[in-house]
Amino acid sequence: MCVFNRFGKIHVIDPTTKEHMSTLKMNGSVEDVAFKNGGDELLSFGDEGIVYQWDLRSRKCMSTFGDEGCVKGTTIAVSHNNKIACGSYSGIVNLYDESSLDKSHPTPLKTFKNLKSPVSGLCFNSTSEMLAMASDSVQNAVKLAHVSSLSVFSNFPGFNNLNMKFPQEIGFSPNSGYFTVGNNKGRALLYRLKHYANY
Repeated sequence: MCVFNRFGKIHVIDPTTKEHMSTLKMNGSVEDVAFKNGGDELLSFGDEGIVYQWDLRSRKCMSTFGDEGCVKGTTIAVSHNNKIACGSYSGIVNLYDESSLDKSHPTPLKTFKNLKSPVSGLCFNSTSEMLAMASDSVQNAVKLAHVSSLSVFSNFPGFNNLNMKFPQEIGFSPNSGYFTVGNNKGRALLYRLKHYANY
């Protein structure tokens, strides 16, 4: 696990012993981190809009790339099949394929412009088929995207589900049967995704 701060330092902690293992340093402030490849690699995203790729075994930065059009990065997520989503202060979410990250400024697979306020949360479901996006600055600002077709579901949230308030946390259940939104009122709203049979 990691603890990070606005001075660009990422402290890597052993989740079992809670022992400090190492400190990684990037430019600018660290806004979010995400593990990939079973935890052997770490991606960090900062206010400068640059994504750093770290090898946790050697504790070295392998490469960096600029998130296209990003003025200030806010959050990052990695799918099980290593697609990367980057959210920014402008509300833009860029989706990348790992194969394109050998460039310093890769072209996104898709740029989602459905959120109009700073992106505060991103997460993929267990099958990497869906990407959830949220902003805690606006009520009901949650969108679900279908990764394969690169399209956003127009029926979520539906007209009768506009009671999310300000979304603080989002997440899928282990087998994607449910999607939850935790709001600023201390409530967790649970939505059943009938496409998936199991919890």
